[in-house]
Amino acid sequence: MRVIDRSNGWITETEERQLDEFVERYYPKIFRYCLFHTDSREEAEDCTQETMIKTIRYCRDDISESGLHALVYKIAKNICIDHSRRRRAEVSLDSDGWDHLVLSYEVSLTDEEETLLSYTGSLSDELREVILLRFGQDLTIREIAELTGVPLRTAQSRLNRAIKLIRKELSDES
Repeated sequence: MRVIDRSNGWITETEERQLDEFVERYYPKIFRYCLFHTDSREEAEDCTQETMIKTIRYCRDDISESGLHALVYKIAKNICIDHSRRRRAEVSLDSDGWDHLVLSYEVSLTDEEETLLSYTGSLSDELREVILLRFGQDLTIREIAELTGVPLRTAQSRLNRAIKLIRKELSDES
């Protein structure tokens, strides 16, 4: 993926195809991630669209696939944080011709994802984040550490602590 200079108002067919592939690949994943971090589908859709647009605008040519993966999640995380701070219903996006890239996807949470979300409700934000990234987004511990900006061992420790707390909660319920 590369930064596209739209100053002339057009992109090549190859660039458009790459952008479409990027959106098709990441939109459902990022939407689910945003659903875990917002209060409604509408807010999650707004955050997801803003994530797609910012990633497309600011992505470098030389970024690796794993680097792109981490970048998309970092952008989504920051957008969700900003959104929750502002608590506004609409994320206003400037209209500069990018709207054709944001496709409408029908994405919903699976029963497993709903259950996961319900189990994380009592966890602290940092423990909840690690659980949702690991089991909701299938990220590796290394990717989680990079995304959250903590050392690998800290990410592992948080994941283990969160799992223990969820297990304890489940055993107390039965």
